Amino acid sequence: MQGLKIENNDLVRDTNGRLVEIEGREYYIQRVKIKIKTILGEIPYDTSLGIDWFLIFETKVGADRILREINRVLLQDPETSSIENLELIEIDRSERKVKIQMVLISTYGKIPLSELISI
Repeated sequence: MQGLKIENNDLVRDTNGRLVEIEGREYYIQRVKIKIKTILGEIPYDTSLGIDWFLIFETKVGADRILREINRVLLQDPETSSIENLELIEIDRSERKVKIQMVLISTYGKIPLSELISI
């Protein structure tokens, strides 16, 4: 799979102003990060994508449910086979931040990932 490279929530352009395309493992990791940071309903053409982070922070949802939601969203990717060692490292409800780590089992092999999600 391939797509456009995104950094800091914006499309990346090369020195000639053309959009930068990425593929394979790099594109897969980018997709995973976007999926876990997307707020449910945020994407107008498919409001079923994402995680309901507002509900998670406002109703003090437990760690097990947070991990189930992350797992559910990531397993929707066709290149994700499974997820190992998915852990909630830190949660700060007042700052609306969650730090997670996991090992993704994908068509690109095992990919360790640690991500801070800030809403």
